[in-house]
Amino acid sequence: MESVVTVSQINRYIKLKIDHDIKLSDVSVKGEISNFIEHQKTGHLYFTLKDNDSSIKALMFKQNTYKLKFPLKNGEKVIIKGNISVFERDGTYQIYAKDILPDGEGDIYANLEKLKQKLNEEGLFSLEHKREIPKYPEKIGIVTSKSGAAIEDMLNILNRRYPLCNIYLYPALVQGDNAAKTII
Repeated sequence: MESVVTVSQINRYIKLKIDHDIKLSDVSVKGEISNFIEHQKTGHLYFTLKDNDSSIKALMFKQNTYKLKFPLKNGEKVIIKGNISVFERDGTYQIYAKDILPDGEGDIYANLEKLKQKLNEEGLFSLEHKREIPKYPEKIGIVTSKSGAAIEDMLNILNRRYPLCNIYLYPALVQGDNAAKTII
């Protein structure tokens, strides 16, 4: 019979494996900052570093922030010097930044700002186009896969909290190259 381990044991094992990998102990990773938060009590900086295809959670402890020569903000392209490790409690890996260098303005953020500007010029953010969300809607439409955990969760919650509502499911792919077409 195979041995059974706890979640804590497996997370600790993975953390030790990653922490002892030389290639992950002193890395420089470039990407664009998003979801930037400076924790008010601790002074730690939390954000996501992303490129066009992927993302990684990032953290800079307060004791390293004195090295920063510029203010961090969403959309900033940076090079992070640090190490990859596992936050054992959650079983998530992230980059722990020791230093952050500027690398220009990010394309992802710039493209998002251009799109927001275009939609604003079209008047799509104007108050006259906005409708108030009803407090007690008669119908709720859900766009998701018809055979996934998301729809099961939504149906359970709606049946428990608001059984009077009519629910309409619009099946869509939620992953892959064709997902956008079916969601739209």
